[in-house]
Amino acid sequence: MENKVSLNDIMPVISDAIARGSSVTITPQGQSMKPMLLGGVSTVTISPVIDEIQRYDIPLYRRKNGAYVIHRIIKKKSDGTYVMCGDNQYDMEYGITNEQLIGVLTAFKRRKKAIRCDNPLYKCYVLCWVNTYWLRRGVRWIKNRCFTMKK
Repeated sequence: MENKVSLNDIMPVISDAIARGSSVTITPQGQSMKPMLLGGVSTVTISPVIDEIQRYDIPLYRRKNGAYVIHRIIKKKSDGTYVMCGDNQYDMEYGITNEQLIGVLTAFKRRKKAIRCDNPLYKCYVLCWVNTYWLRRGVRWIKNRCFTMKK
């Protein structure tokens, strides 16, 4: 039997484990990282940030409002802050700092298949997915316009 625990309740334990150099595996909720992660189904392994975090990495971070989020780094700005976005989202999140980062996703399991983030096929997926952002956003806009016109 699986016990579901709120991320807010378990976060002190997760943060402590990562700070001590351990990796943790959790099952994230939500749909913001589809199609890569399926909320409530996929599992992710979060590890300590060893090297400098890079564009396209997926950190676990805490927003200023206290919410914990797993989103992809789209850009690192010259002031050292990050621009984040979920793979299933179109609105960028600006101003994320290193102090807000807890760990970084190093592997995930989707439909019983384990995938490491250093896998060349995964890296190809990331490049294709992120670099088609504007195309996907345009298709969504057209789809929404057509749906609105039918009403």
